[in-house]
Amino acid sequence: MLATQDLAHRAAALAERAGAGHPTSWRPTDPSKGHPALIVGKFIRAEHAHTAFGRAGIVVLEALDGQSWSVWLLHSVLRQEFARLRPRIGSLVAVSYEGRIAGTNGRAGYEKYRVVADAEDAAPNWDELAGDDESLPAASPVPPAVPAPGPAAEP
Repeated sequence: MLATQDLAHRAAALAERAGAGHPTSWRPTDPSKGHPALIVGKFIRAEHAHTAFGRAGIVVLEALDGQSWSVWLLHSVLRQEFARLRPRIGSLVAVSYEGRIAGTNGRAGYEKYRVVADAEDAAPNWDELAGDDESLPAASPVPPAVPAPGPAAEP
């Protein structure tokens, strides 16, 4: 019986999604669109689509006002931010576009984003915290034991 109820609930959710239309593609880099530089919403789903450059990831967020946004993970910083955080479906996620950063010393510029998630139940990355990352400074060596003060031993 429970499986039938679960199946009915899932079917109803799919029917609602199918009738809801497509989320608005968030394009903060195009000022003519008038999209906000910051969106905050519930992480609804992750999906893929194809572009002229190949397959691209998409994160769908539902903002507090009910607006659904599709965040196309086209820029490397944005992809890296989501990959680093690994938010779970249902998490509250904020995505902020911070502008174009000009390249320096012959390096290319990039689009800067910041992604934060409200994931109180997320486990910390213990591998990273254990110091396996080579970028962390090495631990200080333990100094040799110093003998306690007291009378000197005779030779």
